[in-house]
Amino acid sequence: MKGSFIFLFWAGCLLASQDVSYPLGGGVEGAITFNSCLADLRLQLKETFEKTAVLADQGGGDLEYAALLTEIKRLRSKIRELEERWRASVVNELAAGDEPYALWDVGEATLSQLIMEYGATDHLYIIPQELSSMKISLFSSIPLPRESWSEMIEMILVQNGVGIKTLNSFVKQLYIFKLDPSAIQAIVSQEKDLALFSNYSRLVFVFSPSAEHLKSVQAFFERFSDQRQTTIQSIGSKLVISSTKEAIEKLMGLYHAIWEQGRGRVARIFNPTKISTEEAEKVLKALFADPGIKGRPPYYPAGADELSFLSLPQGLVLIGETETVDRGQQILKDLESQLEDPGEKVIYWYCCKHANPEDVAQVLEKVYDSLLGCHLEKRQEPAPPPPPCPAPTCAPIPPAEPGQLPGPIYPPAFQPFNPVLPATAPFVQGAVLDKSKQNNFGNFIVDTKTSSVLMVVRREELPKIKSILKKLDVPKRMVQLDVLLVEKKLTDRKQVGINLLRLGTSASDTTQNALTFDNEEKALHKGILSFMFSRTGGDHGPAFDLTYNFLMAQEDLRINANPSVLAINQTPATISIVEEISIDNGAIPVQLAAGGVTFERSFTRAQYGITINLTPTIHMGDAEDEEEKTAFVSLETNLEFDTTHMTVNERPPVNRRHIENQVCVADGETVILGGLRRKMEEDVRDKIPFLGDLPGIGKLFGLTKIHDTNTEMFVFITPRIIRNPVDDLRKIRTMEYTLRPGDTPEFLEKIDAAKNAQRKRVFDNSMKMLFDMY
Repeated sequence: MKGSFIFLFWAGCLLASQDVSYPLGGGVEGAITFNSCLADLRLQLKETFEKTAVLADQGGGDLEYAALLTEIKRLRSKIRELEERWRASVVNELAAGDEPYALWDVGEATLSQLIMEYGATDHLYIIPQELSSMKISLFSSIPLPRESWSEMIEMILVQNGVGIKTLNSFVKQLYIFKLDPSAIQAIVSQEKDLALFSNYSRLVFVFSPSAEHLKSVQAFFERFSDQRQTTIQSIGSKLVISSTKEAIEKLMGLYHAIWEQGRGRVARIFNPTKISTEEAEKVLKALFADPGIKGRPPYYPAGADELSFLSLPQGLVLIGETETVDRGQQILKDLESQLEDPGEKVIYWYCCKHANPEDVAQVLEKVYDSLLGCHLEKRQEPAPPPPPCPAPTCAPIPPAEPGQLPGPIYPPAFQPFNPVLPATAPFVQGAVLDKSKQNNFGNFIVDTKTSSVLMVVRREELPKIKSILKKLDVPKRMVQLDVLLVEKKLTDRKQVGINLLRLGTSASDTTQNALTFDNEEKALHKGILSFMFSRTGGDHGPAFDLTYNFLMAQEDLRINANPSVLAINQTPATISIVEEISIDNGAIPVQLAAGGVTFERSFTRAQYGITINLTPTIHMGDAEDEEEKTAFVSLETNLEFDTTHMTVNERPPVNRRHIENQVCVADGETVILGGLRRKMEEDVRDKIPFLGDLPGIGKLFGLTKIHDTNTEMFVFITPRIIRNPVDDLRKIRTMEYTLRPGDTPEFLEKIDAAKNAQRKRVFDNSMKMLFDMY
């Protein structure tokens, strides 16, 4: 509220003081009036500045500041008007009593004397020391009126490189143009705006010539301008001219008369399409070069009809007059029109003999793009979305009736139970496989039915494409991969000891002896030899039943797999030897046609066995270097080896071994990718307290169970590089047929010796178990 009141008070004061005028008279009274008025206005200006400081401390708004700014501008204008009125009145008084004209025939005089005689009547002139002693000679027989003295002084000073700048209403200062180029009256960028200023007004003209002529125009203006009163500077693509209006108009007149009529030398780039830039340069030199001045220095002036050349990777640059450059371009175009176009597109059909046409087209596309020098980013098409999975359908389960159990607690039919994932996906017929392949590779189109590649390429690049095809379409190197998987599992089960002991009333009180051995598949005690001995009670002792069990079982499981596959270099090869079995998932609810739900057993088909994925990479050796002559094969392997065991409940356990690695092996050498050894020993002993601890006969009152399992698995891979696909393959097959495992006598002898050693070891272990003491 306080700030608003102060603002209204200031605004009233401003309105009250707007109509105040200060009459001035001549003589002493006029000087006294001028001093009083000037002091009053300066005091008001000072108070206004103080109000601005107060308003800043109070945080005033934009309206308050705008009012004060208007008042400050008004006071300054009043002060300037008052000073001009006083100066004009004093000058008029002095001029009334002085002579109305002068001859200005002063001969040799200094600049200070000239200003003192003819310019000091209207202003106070400040003359620097370096200008006060400058001498000027003036000779005239024509009287010059007093009103022209100021203009004559300004013209004389400008012609000698001296300017006049007004400091205030009473003071002017002389300066040298070169030392103070910023003393200007205005900045002009349009030529038509020059008419708004007097002839000797100091201006800055911003001129924008064509970019290719910037340096030439600058040099031309500097050549035809007075260096004492004109300064020319180039800033970017513009020229800044600091001079008088008269000098600027003369320079622009010369520019329009010369540069706009003929634009001077131009530079153009010509990109030949059928000939090289070097050949085009030779043709133009033969036509335009003067043999008489071939050895001239670089600074020798060029003629109007001469054409200069500059060879660049992008083309040939022609420099010269416009007509000459046009004639040179037309000569090159006429020459190329008579030649066969090397950039013309041609169609070429190539039938692949050995290589895959899609692989060839993919490589050629990259090579062709590199030859043309274009590296365009090709947008990869997104993969088609997978087909939507059909929603599982299941018959709705009716609500439970009163007195019945609720719905089934088993999982629905569309969620089968699969304890172990299958090794591979179920077999799918080849007719339903989606073989969507890319047939278009830019300028190369693949015809899969004829194994051909259709090319649309430039004529000049076709010979290079053909030379590349000879190296691409060659028989691919192949590798014969022999895999040997050996797994041996030895299970040894032994059980000896008392199995049943009954005394007194717990015994059967009968006299009998029995020996039982049952090896049926579904027998309760399969493979166990049982000896039963029973006696009745009497004077010799109580009745008892005694049963002894004897078990000696040995399972020797050997799995040998020796698959062989022939693979192309860097092409995955898969060997799959699997068995598809049924797995019991349990009972699931089934909707009956008559209504109601029943439970039926469900089964899932799964595949288990051996799956081998191999990707070979051939590294050929150096034929000239004996040390590096050996070739190597890098193998990227992924092996899965499953072993199943049949059970009564049709839920077999699965032992899966998985090996995945990368190895590098010499040609024809064998590498062991993985070995697995596992040994499990179970030793359980049950005995009758006190009796089982008796030495010697303690074994008769206890039961001993021993279960040992030994498993060993090895994987051997032997790669052989086939250099000649016909001869080498025939030799390898003949060698494989003669060296199959089991065909040589040495191998059979080793097998018989191993079997005899195994039988002896089993017999020794049995005797040791029966007669070994605790």
